Amino acid sequence: IPAELLDPVATAPPTRLDDAIRACIVRALRATRGRIYGAGGAAEILGLPPSTLQSKMVKLGVSRDPYVC
Repeated sequence: IPAELLDPVATAPPTRLDDAIRACIVRALRATRGRIYGAGGAAEILGLPPSTLQSKMVKLGVSRDPYVC
């Protein structure tokens, strides 16, 4: 199965800056199973303070819930 059918967020070219940022946040949340804070958290992976990441998530409508295992 082509990768773009399995994970369209990871492979589709972004159409706007917000789309690219959202895709990066989603990838980091998937990789960390929804963890935002601490060593190995999504904020660290993205090089952002956790509070900044959370603000961006609210602005872009991204929830960590689907990625928490």
